[in-house]
Amino acid sequence: MLFDLHTVPFSRFGSYFAFSMLPERPDREAGLYLRLVRGGDNDIGAVFRIELLASGQAVPFACFASPTLLRLEAEEGTAEWCIPEPDFIRVRTQGVGLRLTCAPGAYDYAFPLGERGWEFNSFVRERRFLLSPAAGSIREDVRWDGVKAQRLAFDGVPGGDGKLELTLEEYRTVPRPPRPGSFDQGLAQVRGEYAAWRSRMPAVAAVWTEAEELAAYITWSCVVQADGYLPRPAMYMSKNWMTNIWAGTTASMRWRLPRPIPIWLGTSLRCFLTGRTKAGCCRIL
Repeated sequence: MLFDLHTVPFSRFGSYFAFSMLPERPDREAGLYLRLVRGGDNDIGAVFRIELLASGQAVPFACFASPTLLRLEAEEGTAEWCIPEPDFIRVRTQGVGLRLTCAPGAYDYAFPLGERGWEFNSFVRERRFLLSPAAGSIREDVRWDGVKAQRLAFDGVPGGDGKLELTLEEYRTVPRPPRPGSFDQGLAQVRGEYAAWRSRMPAVAAVWTEAEELAAYITWSCVVQADGYLPRPAMYMSKNWMTNIWAGTTASMRWRLPRPIPIWLGTSLRCFLTGRTKAGCCRIL
């Protein structure tokens, strides 16, 4: 199954990462973006604009998104993305380079983190991102004005064999130790997790198969892990917009999720009770 990134983001169970095609705005170019859906409805969460490079220049590409793999195809080569863990992304390219460009906010900056690569500190989001090379190298364009970075861009440069492999992780203060494994191992891991989810989905009539496939992916990918105000895993209304936890969404999902009903779905309703105001009102999280 393939889906359109203009309407359905590429993400995974537990992750705040989402890849989307975003339209042009006065402060943003149109294109493919890696987003972090932690900011609620007021922030689309665009962190990096993604471009493919040939001879240092951006080239057009087509997107092919499936539940566990995002493939970008240009005439000059390809790039593949997977999210093996909720906070960890792998990307590999053949024949093309990769550019990640950020529109810096107040006090945002980046600096080299030894052999680990480059760390980008997003003050507005209170998150840090570590971009690490597994094959090839990273060429940075970081322009500091004394208060914040005026420009933040990172080019992934393929090695002599034309191959590039990078990892990207998000965290609040310090990164985890380097994670072992390869792109293929990470892809196999997330495919196994998604297959287990699909195998437990309720059966539907053949006429609804296509709709069931999309519904299975959307429900799986809209879950975020416990963090911040969320003491337990919970399901977003969407990772496109309305990126919050809504009681109606959580309740209605009981009829659409795998059998037996996941434990986290019942406990996610308790998020509203845990987050009540002093007046006893439930928050929209």
